[in-house]
Amino acid sequence: MVHRIAESIRRQPAWLIWAEGFLLVLLVGLIDYLTPYELTVFVLYSLPILFLCWFASQRAGIAAGVASALIWAVADRFSGHEPKLTSVVLGNACLQVGFFIFVVLCSTALKAQLNRTQAQLTALQRFHLLAEIAPVGIFRAGPDGECLYVNQRWRNIMGLKENAPLPKRWTEALHPDDRERVEAQWSAALREHRPLQYQARFCHPDGKPVWVLGHLAAEYSPQGTVT
Repeated sequence: MVHRIAESIRRQPAWLIWAEGFLLVLLVGLIDYLTPYELTVFVLYSLPILFLCWFASQRAGIAAGVASALIWAVADRFSGHEPKLTSVVLGNACLQVGFFIFVVLCSTALKAQLNRTQAQLTALQRFHLLAEIAPVGIFRAGPDGECLYVNQRWRNIMGLKENAPLPKRWTEALHPDDRERVEAQWSAALREHRPLQYQARFCHPDGKPVWVLGHLAAEYSPQGTVT
């Protein structure tokens, strides 16, 4: 339900999203004006800011923050709660604007992080789809050799059933006479930051060796470490 509402808002024209956000600012200002002074509703001013940051842009969120600070000051003035000293009024206005800009920055950072996570999940799903229909065996392993993922073709080459457990390390599937050599080549390739091409035998569960021409390439994090 929430996802459908969010998608319907995203499909709206930009000007309509802006208008809805600023209408929310005015609505919160009206609530603030009608609320007794003993109660505070300043947190509600964050809602239109978050709305515009999420569905429009950071610029829209900043504009909503400035508008919220002005509406807040107007609501205090007409409700008779505004301090008499000009310095206090200006100080409150600066604090309000600072708080709203902080909300903008936090919501923008959260949105960017969620977008990156969604992009990574989409890329991973696409990779798994392509890997499952690929005519070659594909596997992923961690830096320590831990076997993380294999496609169905890899299972077929190795003679593993669909529900059979994977080897703890991908090199465990290698023939004992080839394992030490390939592990040494793999370690050297990781140290030298280069791909590896190798020929080796893999062992079927029935003991039958299968010759394979393999290609290995490391994945790197933005910091340059092997992932």
